[in-house]
Amino acid sequence: MFKKILAAAAGAALLTAALPAAAEWPEREITLTVMYGAGGNTDLMTRLIAKQLEEKLGKPVVVANKVGAMGTIGPDFVARQKPDGYNLGVVTASTIALAPHLVPVKFTLNDFDYAAGFANPRFGIAVRADSPYKTLSELIEAGKTGKVFFASGAALNSLIINNINVAAKTKFDIVNYKSGAEVSSALLGGQVQAILANPADILPHLPTGKLRILASASPNRWPELPDVPSIKEMGFDVGAESWTAIAAPKGTPKDIMRKLEQAVLEIAQKREFQEALSKLGNDPIRVSGAEFETSVRKRAVEWGESLKKADLLPK
Repeated sequence: MFKKILAAAAGAALLTAALPAAAEWPEREITLTVMYGAGGNTDLMTRLIAKQLEEKLGKPVVVANKVGAMGTIGPDFVARQKPDGYNLGVVTASTIALAPHLVPVKFTLNDFDYAAGFANPRFGIAVRADSPYKTLSELIEAGKTGKVFFASGAALNSLIINNINVAAKTKFDIVNYKSGAEVSSALLGGQVQAILANPADILPHLPTGKLRILASASPNRWPELPDVPSIKEMGFDVGAESWTAIAAPKGTPKDIMRKLEQAVLEIAQKREFQEALSKLGNDPIRVSGAEFETSVRKRAVEWGESLKKADLLPK
């Protein structure tokens, strides 16, 4: 028995020695995985904070896109990596708290250590500029016929559309794509009649006259478009929030997580970073890892109940 105890203690010591301490971390390149394709809102904000982390930590931070399964491929990959501080991931509430209700996943919320939250994406409803629908009311009326297709690039976007269907008694069909860039391309190409997307996928097409935004699908109006009403103002309280944070595989040394949390919180406090996030179409936030974890666990329960109520859970 005594020999077994010694062997176990020796094994634990070796494992501890194999993991870097915060004073030494980082000593090399860090990989930051994002769950959506290049060019979309989440990818762009990931690249923005990756650049800031490079400056703060003094080592390269390389962004890796791992897409698919409603954004759950990326978090699943991160959860299975060595917890040494060199394999990090961007996680959103929608991909780790909502999507697991809809698609099979191998991870749970317990498989991550959470550093800090830094952004909350906004949502909007847009159509092509040559669309016959000039207002959200007109789009909703058309949606009652069941012949209008909405493009979505994330689980939360799809849930909002479904919530509109319930609240407005519409029959919008949802076509899912892997990224926001694909969503806007589908609309521009005429594959769908409307999109529920982030500002990064809508705003660039407004000055060109290719798209028209009908409403903010967030609780408030967009600061870039103060004259465009929110869907909540129009009587449909169906908007949602999806905090975005940096996470690591469970078991990442606590001193590394503290250093990472401090770095993200300091970056999130910088005015130039906040302005850059806002230009991409996100509301800047600054929340600790503990706050993010509490929020995401609460939303997992709430969204599960909403999906069940709407009879949207897989049979």
